[in-house]
Amino acid sequence: MIEVDKSLDQIIDIFYHSFFSQLEDQIKLIVVDVVTHLEELYDYGVINKIDWTKNGVAVQQLEGEL
Repeated sequence: MIEVDKSLDQIIDIFYHSFFSQLEDQIKLIVVDVVTHLEELYDYGVINKIDWTKNGVAVQQLEGEL
């Protein structure tokens, strides 16, 4: 997940040319999901009950954290 001050088409263009353009003949589908709500969860009991078939997840480890 990234937070930027650019438009969605600019972000898609940057990602495409940076990562995917060399693999153009191998790519079948690129999916972009716009996140409008972010909820930070720290309780493993709550996290373990998330329905992964309906919700996405982003995991971030801050530098120096275990």
